[in-house]
Amino acid sequence: DDLFRLNKRSLVLLSAMAGLPIVSFRVGSTVIYALGELDLGVLFWVLVPIGFSYLMNAVNIYAGFNGIEAGCGLVTSFFLMICSILYKSWDSAMELAALSGALAAFLLWNRYPSRIFPGNSGTYLMGAVLASSIVIGTIKTAGIIATAPYLINFFIRLRNRFTWTVGYVDDSGIIRTRGLEALWSLWIGKGSSEVRIFWKAILFHSLFGIGAVLFSYLTAR
Repeated sequence: DDLFRLNKRSLVLLSAMAGLPIVSFRVGSTVIYALGELDLGVLFWVLVPIGFSYLMNAVNIYAGFNGIEAGCGLVTSFFLMICSILYKSWDSAMELAALSGALAAFLLWNRYPSRIFPGNSGTYLMGAVLASSIVIGTIKTAGIIATAPYLINFFIRLRNRFTWTVGYVDDSGIIRTRGLEALWSLWIGKGSSEVRIFWKAILFHSLFGIGAVLFSYLTAR
């Protein structure tokens, strides 16, 4: 996509294909632990490509500020890594540890003012790793909790028909929003700096990450 600028339909279909290897090898359990054990059976494997497509695109459309993609990805993957350890899902834990370490190093140059950017290839990679770790591990419910900010932003962006450009910078360098254009519009208020938006996003994602860890701690066997 960074080379050819694919249309939205192509991005959705191609990202769904990222989940097909896991479906073909049946890697992971079909059971979701919430209030009890819920075995989705064959339906789970039907939903895997849809889940991949959703999460990869949800991470991609969260972009917009220096460091926000890598920073939020780091927070989400780090807390999910802890969840994986609590559930003894070692494959997921190693995958998430690798993503966390890579994003931590990347963030040194991607934070404000950024010198490098992940591009769509980077954001889709983050979404794919998060999705695969959730599917193959015993962290499906925890994964839903930890990635909830991406879901909230997805529905807000859906409401605005996924317009590519959101927010604007005024003549004084302050970031403003024309309304509820994305999740981070909620904390821009009458105007905000890019650094402040970044840290509020990190805090918001951390709250859901902590919630996922607490859920895992209480339900892990």
